[in-house]
Amino acid sequence: MTKRGRYSSPLFVVFMQILSVITILIINNSCNITSSNNLLVIDYKSLNSQEIRLPPSILTDFNPTMCKVYFDDKHNKTYLTIFNNKKNQLCLYNINDSTDNLIKVISSPQNIIDYYIETKDSVYFITDNNNLLLLSGGSLTSYSITNSKYCSFDSILLQTNYQFPLEKIDLSFFAYSYPDKALETLNDFQNYFHRNFDCEIQFENDHLVCINSFGKYPDEFQNQFFYDFNPIRTILSDNKIIYSFEALSDLIIYDRAKHSFQNIVPPDYGFHSPEPFEFEKLSDYSYIAKYLTENDRYTNSIYDHFKNRFIRIQSKKTNYENADGTIAKWNTKPFNLLIYDSTFQLQKVVNFPSNKFDNRILYVSQNGLLLITLPDNNDERKFYIYKDI
Repeated sequence: MTKRGRYSSPLFVVFMQILSVITILIINNSCNITSSNNLLVIDYKSLNSQEIRLPPSILTDFNPTMCKVYFDDKHNKTYLTIFNNKKNQLCLYNINDSTDNLIKVISSPQNIIDYYIETKDSVYFITDNNNLLLLSGGSLTSYSITNSKYCSFDSILLQTNYQFPLEKIDLSFFAYSYPDKALETLNDFQNYFHRNFDCEIQFENDHLVCINSFGKYPDEFQNQFFYDFNPIRTILSDNKIIYSFEALSDLIIYDRAKHSFQNIVPPDYGFHSPEPFEFEKLSDYSYIAKYLTENDRYTNSIYDHFKNRFIRIQSKKTNYENADGTIAKWNTKPFNLLIYDSTFQLQKVVNFPSNKFDNRILYVSQNGLLLITLPDNNDERKFYIYKDI
């Protein structure tokens, strides 16, 4: 038999095919990457990450929900920013250059609940008594916020959180309008879910006025209660705003130019809608914690304007009671990052384990996606940027 004939024999061809399959399986398994119908499913351990080390003084009394990423496009710099409520300090930490850092002290007795950085020299703060503070050129100016005939609210009680932060588009600020009275009955909540909730605010003659209100809760909220009050707001680059909710896969897209709503249901990744919450247990905190832990939830979403994509955090249901008898916390649950393209097609899923990262917090930067670990035994957290996601 010739040399060429020996290597082209049927037995050798079959052997090489088997070897090729084994090699592919080994590579996929070692990288923890699978692909199904063009959907990439990735384990976070296979990704490269960079730890962001902050000075310990900045992390004293750290609140992860008062943390943002600011991109200075004029100087092409990315800052991790942290506001310390107890010290009234805003820290801007350059991710790329640890020597380029700023600490701004806010000399205000008012309780600051959120902030928005327009530039390093122009920062807005919102307070719990409906004031907007502008820190500019070292001076602090306070503006009260009032209603106008164009706003549907009888009165305004503004609030923000990590799902619904203070935002600014062109000349307009956006903040969440809380109900101005306690909601005690199921009927109260159902009536509340009929109202608008996003408040658009603008300057008019050196005063801040609520000029418009919009936002829409899902129809399902009129008939069933899912312990889901606060919408998640995501602002896109094309004058549209996405409102999403923890208990549903649905997205409600508001077109600011057309003043119209569009409902879409993008692909999920094994999301199971929760059973309705037992309303009579609204004051039972153990039941609430168990309900949030043992059901899938969408805990946050962001728009990555650097790559024109939409990203959701999908926390996965897990046991409320651990094997050792301890209780699991809902923000320690395992979660997936669901990454969609500009047409809301699911392109990639990244799996993260339990008890590693805070499943509520995700920031986008020019360098990649930034996540925050849960507190360790010394109550310390770490920041990681994932460039490959």
